[in-house]
Amino acid sequence: MKTFLYALLIFWTLPVQSQQFLETYIRHGLESNEVLKQQQFSLEKSMYALKEATGLFLPRVSFEANYFLAGGGRTVDFPAGDILNPVYSTLNQLTESSNFPIIENQRILLNPNNFYDVRVRTAMPVFNAELEGKGKKVVGFNNWVISNLPRVTPDSIMMKIKKNLASPKS
Repeated sequence: MKTFLYALLIFWTLPVQSQQFLETYIRHGLESNEVLKQQQFSLEKSMYALKEATGLFLPRVSFEANYFLAGGGRTVDFPAGDILNPVYSTLNQLTESSNFPIIENQRILLNPNNFYDVRVRTAMPVFNAELEGKGKKVVGFNNWVISNLPRVTPDSIMMKIKKNLASPKS
């Protein structure tokens, strides 16, 4: 009875082990196939070129931010008081009032002390003569590349692997 159980156990686990071996062998064959890798690379390259070509006709949005802190620096002296005070004093004398105040000369800082600038820019190509027709050429080229890729599929490689394993070695 024991020998029967041992024989049953051996014959029962043998197909499972061979199936695991076959699956490992097929997985290794698919992962190391250079034609599949090259085909996948060509496809990805074509898709990125297509995205780039269609992006030339889409709007572009950019976000820019600047912050500037200046503790001093260059100044410009603007003589506002020297220019306007004689006129204002004459107007005050004529109107016999003090409606026109005396103004000090101004010292203007060229760099602002605490300055930030935030911009969101959007650009949409309305017409670009350089791009006229190139988008169609790129799309046509990508379609040509995709249609001329070697017709190697994982299923066909699995069939070849299984066929080579099943054929007797000579």
